[in-house]
Amino acid sequence: MRLQRLLFALLMFFISLPVTNAQDDAPIPLEDPVIITWPPPVSEVWGSGDVIGSAAVPGMAYYYLEYLPLNDDLTQPSGAPWLPATVGITEPVVNGTLATLDTTRVTDGLYALRLTVNTHEGDSYSYVVSPVRVNNTRFDSFLERFREAILEELGLPTEGEPTPAPATATPQPPTVTPVPDQRPYVTPLPGTPSVNVRRCTLVDNYACSIVGYLLAGEQAEVIGRDVSGAQWLQLRLPAGLIGWVSMSVVATYGDLSGVPLITPPEPLPPPAQSNIVLNGIAISGSAVCGMTFNVQVNVANTGNAASPAGQVTLQDVDIASGTITATNYGGYPSIGAGSNFIVTIPMTTSAFYNANHELRAYTNNTQVQAQYYLEQGSCNQPPTPPPPTEPPPYQPGDCAVVTNQPETSVFDFPTGNLLARVPDGLYPIAAWQDHGGVLWYNVTFRDPRPRIAIDQMGWMVDYANTFGYAGRCDAVPK
Repeated sequence: MRLQRLLFALLMFFISLPVTNAQDDAPIPLEDPVIITWPPPVSEVWGSGDVIGSAAVPGMAYYYLEYLPLNDDLTQPSGAPWLPATVGITEPVVNGTLATLDTTRVTDGLYALRLTVNTHEGDSYSYVVSPVRVNNTRFDSFLERFREAILEELGLPTEGEPTPAPATATPQPPTVTPVPDQRPYVTPLPGTPSVNVRRCTLVDNYACSIVGYLLAGEQAEVIGRDVSGAQWLQLRLPAGLIGWVSMSVVATYGDLSGVPLITPPEPLPPPAQSNIVLNGIAISGSAVCGMTFNVQVNVANTGNAASPAGQVTLQDVDIASGTITATNYGGYPSIGAGSNFIVTIPMTTSAFYNANHELRAYTNNTQVQAQYYLEQGSCNQPPTPPPPTEPPPYQPGDCAVVTNQPETSVFDFPTGNLLARVPDGLYPIAAWQDHGGVLWYNVTFRDPRPRIAIDQMGWMVDYANTFGYAGRCDAVPK
């Protein structure tokens, strides 16, 4: 009867636990391609168990799991590195087992668990579950009390009680002297808090991503050497993860001569994206006042993917006064990777003859300029600006915002959602709006993220009053 009561108590203990590592139910259907469905947040785990979820982003290269000890207030420690829980896994998973983890390899406490998925295009996606409590002590303690109660019920001695000696002596096995572990290993160099462990032998966070870390005070077994003779070693970290480390950041111990030579994985190819630059400008023929002359602008695509079509804005500026005397435009088609296209733009200026001028061309946040001398020709007007007349209608791109901050935010609408943060540069203005006394500019920009490779429209605002302006900006409010 007492044994039955103990079994019932054990059953009630398991029922009372908020979460365990057992998972009998089928995974819940989901639409998110990067997610952990088990364990959920605010759960308690022990022993070995499966991590359930999905890692199935199109073009996935690999995924891996990491963990991070949390502070007592459940916040993440500032600057603390995520520790690897698995190696990089290349097989996609949908509503299935991402990995089986042994929680006894870490101390009891609060942790965050992160799933990271990297693609061949260089994109990275992650999903974090926090907090998760590892509590092997509580489970082991209960099992020990239960074991002792069972032994007592059966009349068997518990731990600490003497066991009667057998009637006859039992032969003892021969004493075996343990052989010291002579396998070579490495540790971070003195004064180094941690070193990066990579999937291959190239210091490039995209082509050869970091898959784990070797912390100060930890040892990692050396299991391979780069067959090319480069100073890279293949390691097995304490958690079982395998990766490569440069010999320049670790101290080696033991004989490496017997370590096998291994061919490291190839780095990932660079992401496909275009990069439009203006790398040349020249006048065809002579520049004479009042006469049309052609300006040739060389547009080059230095990226590794075809570019979208675009437009070059060309301005003529009198250097002495800074006056823009003429503006014109020329388009270019989609340009293949490594190719160029010459845009020919006609220009005519009838002011500031017998003076030095500068041609300025803009497109795609890049510019090129060239100076020239404007001959008088048949112009007999004095070298002064023409009398003020009704300015021509504003054309999109006549004026450009010049940012001088490391990053400027771009929104989908005034006071709307953030689209991107762009570097300092020139951003052609298409329109403007006044919202509550604050001016917003609708500009053309190129999203700096690698997977975005087209010109877009968005809205900028100059809260800090740091914008400059370039071009024919007299019609633009500031």
